[in-house]
Amino acid sequence: MASPEEFSSVAGKLGIGNGGTIIVYDIPNQHMGLVAWAFLYYGHQDVRLLDGGFEKWTRENRSISTQPANYSEAVFTAKPVDAIYCSFSHAKASHGRPETVFWDTRTLSEYHGGAEGHGKPPPRPGHIAGAAHLDWIELIDPETKTFKPAVELRALLESKGISPDRQVNTYCGGGRRGSIGTLVLKILGYDNARSYAAGFSQWSRQPDTPVET
Repeated sequence: MASPEEFSSVAGKLGIGNGGTIIVYDIPNQHMGLVAWAFLYYGHQDVRLLDGGFEKWTRENRSISTQPANYSEAVFTAKPVDAIYCSFSHAKASHGRPETVFWDTRTLSEYHGGAEGHGKPPPRPGHIAGAAHLDWIELIDPETKTFKPAVELRALLESKGISPDRQVNTYCGGGRRGSIGTLVLKILGYDNARSYAAGFSQWSRQPDTPVET
């Protein structure tokens, strides 16, 4: 994770201050989750995802441009919100507790150790021992590219043991897909949702962390 000072500098140079609304979009893709979650983590109050992303936007013939936008530099003061961040120490301390569930948002093949995923393969393939699996792409309607209705999402999550009464630590390989999971949980009203941003790439590199395939 970047320091608050580093993030403040990046946001300010983009012309983003602490006020106003930030709308993050992608194709849609998993990158949008990490960007939106990062702004929430560093203390921005009003961050949103463009449901359906650029694909839905263009399909509806909305205004687009090929010219880069320029904004005057602003002042952003980062104030980390630890309640939505799962550090390695928190992951270890909460692992194995009945009130906690780890949600693996990667592909089923990655979960079982048969695929590398994004970037370098983990030294110990598989998943965090006991983690529930639900690929982040299952949250998206394949036709409209928007998130599935809230009722469907809640039923899907609860079928995996990911319920509102538990502390949920979402993860993937390095933060992008897991962050989308955390955002969806927050939208659905889950009070105890955290993103384990370093994810399985960190967990699998430790000498004493349990891994399953």
